[in-house]
Amino acid sequence: NFDDDVTLSLDNVPAGVTVEPASPVIHRGDSDAKLTFKAGDEAPLGDFQIKVTGHPTEGADAQIEFKLTITAKDSFT
Repeated sequence: NFDDDVTLSLDNVPAGVTVEPASPVIHRGDSDAKLTFKAGDEAPLGDFQIKVTGHPTEGADAQIEFKLTITAKDSFT
C-alpha cells in the first residue's frame, strides 16, 4: 500500500547478468515488482549478494539484500 511510486536500483549484479525491467518500479498501490534475471554464457558461477534500494518519491530509502545463485546450465549432447 505505497502512497507513491518507489524506484528500485540494484547493486552488485555480476557481469554477464541482465535484469528486466532495466528500471524497475513498484507503482503506487502495488505491493511488489517482478524482476527477471538472465545470466549469459560469460556470467560467473557462484553465489552473489544483490542489494536492492527502494527510493520513494518522498521519505527515506529502504534497502534489502538477497542471494542470487548462478549455476551451470544443463547441456545434453
